[in-house]
Amino acid sequence: SKAANEAITQSSDAGREIDRLLTRKCKRADSAPAAVKEMLAIAKLDMKTANSLDNLISDDDPTKAIYSQRYWKRRKLVESLRDFIREESG
Repeated sequence: SKAANEAITQSSDAGREIDRLLTRKCKRADSAPAAVKEMLAIAKLDMKTANSLDNLISDDDPTKAIYSQRYWKRRKLVESLRDFIREESG
């Protein structure tokens, strides 16, 4: 549907923007953990936004699955970033 295609496009655009921001921030980082902390901060903010959108979309909306899947993928990323920081810190 048109709404689903628009959601996918917006998600792709947001993904590219996150990649651009992460690349810029990581070039300033002085260590791998510092770069991962930058990525974690952005991913957590993105996860919060994705969760809000997921909660606002009605269950019968065809884009619901897209937003739900995006939220859970971001949540998995945040957990792996946290694990990396824990392993590097101690």
